[in-house]
Amino acid sequence: MVEGPLHPLEKKVLRALVERPGGLTLEELAREAGIEIDQARRVIEWLRSRGLLEVEERTRLSYRLGDNGLRAVEEGLPERRLLEILLLGGGKIDMADLVRKGGLSKDEFDAGIGRLVGSGSIEIEGRTVKFVKDNIDSYRYERLLRRIGELDEVFEEQLDEEERAILHELKRRSGYIVPMKHKGVYVRPSLPADELKDLVVEEGIEEITALTPEILADGRWRHVKLTGIDVTTPVPSLYPGREHPISTYSRMVRRAFLSMGFEEVCGGVLQTSFWNFDVLYTPQDHPARDLQDTFYIEGVSLDDVPSDIVDNVGHTHENGWITGSRGWGYEWDAGEARRILLRTHTTVLTVKALHALRSRPLVKVFSIGRVFRNEKADAKHLVEFHQIEGIVKSKNANLRQLMGYISEFYRKLGFTKVKFWPTYFPYTEPSLQIMVHVDELDRWLELGGMGIFRPEVTIPLGVKDPVLAWGLGLERIVMLALGIHDARRLYDNRLSWLRGVSMCQS
Repeated sequence: MVEGPLHPLEKKVLRALVERPGGLTLEELAREAGIEIDQARRVIEWLRSRGLLEVEERTRLSYRLGDNGLRAVEEGLPERRLLEILLLGGGKIDMADLVRKGGLSKDEFDAGIGRLVGSGSIEIEGRTVKFVKDNIDSYRYERLLRRIGELDEVFEEQLDEEERAILHELKRRSGYIVPMKHKGVYVRPSLPADELKDLVVEEGIEEITALTPEILADGRWRHVKLTGIDVTTPVPSLYPGREHPISTYSRMVRRAFLSMGFEEVCGGVLQTSFWNFDVLYTPQDHPARDLQDTFYIEGVSLDDVPSDIVDNVGHTHENGWITGSRGWGYEWDAGEARRILLRTHTTVLTVKALHALRSRPLVKVFSIGRVFRNEKADAKHLVEFHQIEGIVKSKNANLRQLMGYISEFYRKLGFTKVKFWPTYFPYTEPSLQIMVHVDELDRWLELGGMGIFRPEVTIPLGVKDPVLAWGLGLERIVMLALGIHDARRLYDNRLSWLRGVSMCQS
């Protein structure tokens, strides 16, 4: 026998379990009972103390898309893509041409060919691949991959029998499906169903939590029971406007540098190749300047190539000028330097500030801004993203000071373990990679690069003192802080994710 009356929330939970005597997860129970998760947790403890519920922890598996699965959603499965190339070629193609046009890794190509041969869709005679019949059924597989991608993750019990069979096949393919373990609470009643019904159903009596004008007007108040009100019950969730995480962490970065005595510099996204490449001693035939890596803009002109340094930069490229370098040994083209582009880094802003403030004995500036790269977006690469750049110019600047600045910056963002590895960057020497230890992952991750500007960069600008420089990725910091593994999620404007992001204390 249950001691004392049941709270209305307890009755709601028990009513939900009457319909599902086999038990429910915490999330399912809250949804079925129409209450908040926090309310459900509290009510479960009440009912367990009364001996009405049994609670256990279970591990459930969910599934997300891996890198190959994401690619298959966008471009199709390897066997489908290879078959389409074969059909476009008239049903007959040389194996080498199929390899080249497929654009697949060796493992993906071999697997795709194997499935086509196994299904009887193609025949291979020597080095020639011939179409026989479209026997592959890739659409069901691609449909399930799209569904998982749209939901972000699925539990196996959400799938029907056919989908579970397809999922089992996809798990055998490397990089398509990533299993995720979830530890959760599972709740079931400790009473038989008949006894449970007797507790929560009072024949002929309706329980209400509030008297309304309608109930008073129609006289229904005479036949209902007004229950007590729990003033500690959480109110419904509201979703007012809020700041995007990128803006939040930009402000944190800005505040960290300002607290260290730096000035912020800003500038337009359109820049000349002179400032974006030439001043930084990037040769005019460097691959980074190709259309495949850089967005060039036509029909626009900028008059921001200073006459006092243009010859210095040109001579440095050609023969090293007075920098002690041999230069690149080609004839520098001033016309190429005046081409307009979307900036590929924000170093262009800090190096402009270095030239403008060259007469100061001490220069400490930083910038946060959008940059643009002409490459395909994936989980780790974006076409448009943010960079954090900074420089320090002083007579006694050295590498130890640079390591101190960067260590202190990351400490202000919550990363206490920082180390540096020697590396190569084209316009700094010496150069270091910045490695930060992420406790949650128990791993060291690369978060940026730094070094001391080469004389080929500083001397043409009229700067004789050493200049410390660094470049960091903002998105990578945000992804680590929020536990995100796909950079595209930061910008897909998914309200369910944006509403659930824990706002940092800033």
